[in-house]
Amino acid sequence: MKNATKNTLLVAAGTIAAIAGSQTIANADTYTAKSGDTLYQIAKAHGTSVSELARLNSITNTGLIFVGQEIKLSATSTTATTTSTSTTTTASTSTSRTVTVKSGDTLYAIAAANNISAAELVSINKLANNGNLIYVGQTLKLSASASTTTTATKTSTTTTAATTTATTSTTSKTVSTTNTYPYGQCTWYVKAHASWVGNYWGNANQWDTSARAAGYRVDNTAAKGAVVVFEAGQAGASAYGHVAIVESVNGDGTITISEGNYAGLLYHTRTISASGWTYIHQS
Repeated sequence: MKNATKNTLLVAAGTIAAIAGSQTIANADTYTAKSGDTLYQIAKAHGTSVSELARLNSITNTGLIFVGQEIKLSATSTTATTTSTSTTTTASTSTSRTVTVKSGDTLYAIAAANNISAAELVSINKLANNGNLIYVGQTLKLSASASTTTTATKTSTTTTAATTTATTSTTSKTVSTTNTYPYGQCTWYVKAHASWVGNYWGNANQWDTSARAAGYRVDNTAAKGAVVVFEAGQAGASAYGHVAIVESVNGDGTITISEGNYAGLLYHTRTISASGWTYIHQS
């Protein structure tokens, strides 16, 4: 990767961090996550660490926070919490088509199988997180005239310092139409630096399946410029997997990769063994 590209990324990161630092805090001990925020930026802006915020808020995946999520900044804070929405979905009996998400599905694969674009599915179904998080059993409309019946119940509770409850918001982050992945995630980083990568490929551990469906070569051979895919637990990857860009293939059987959202960093490089991983090639 050229130095100019890296510098551009780091400047952008500094700009976002500065904006995050000036945002309004809900009270002295809590902060409400806004579009574009990462846990690393919130920690830096409030003089604490990612690990401390994760501990206080019972966050298991430090790379995944939600717009509207209230983050405790100290053990004495009081957090207002809204319980997640309980939804029951029933497909319409009309001739309009719907599809039910199955294990292993991605929005891209569903769109390709039903001759529709992923962007249309996002728009028709008003999907949160730009469709990068879909759920087994979720009913998706395949046309604007299809209908689903939804029953939702919301309750509001208040927690004290003695009890910590994580807040979940279904509001999606605002992203560019040229990069549909959540800002700051490893998937966002790779798409930002490899424009040939498709949108709506799902979580990192689903990229190899989505890439094959899109016609890309996927194998176990390292190559400069390829995308390396780590399954859950590989090379420190979370349950959602991890992706990175191969910067060089070295003569000693290693590769040097660049990546985002590693240890809470927007940009990171490391050298690891070249064997044991899956690679997606542009051609």
